[in-house]
Amino acid sequence: MKKYKICKILLVILAIFLCVAFYELLGICVAYKKQPDVSNTTKKETQNDSWNERSENGQ
Repeated sequence: MKKYKICKILLVILAIFLCVAFYELLGICVAYKKQPDVSNTTKKETQNDSWNERSENGQ
C-alpha cells in the first residue's frame, strides 16, 4: 500500500512537470510565430560588406 502511494505521488509530480513544460513550449512557439518580419532594409544592410565595419565604428 505504501509503495502504491509513493508511485501515485511521483506520477502526480511528473504530470505537473509535463504540463508546465508543455505550457512553456506553447508560449515559446506562439511568441516565435507572432514576431514581426525582418524588413527588406535590414536584410540589405546585413548582406552589405560595410555593415560590419559601420557597427564596429559606432556609426
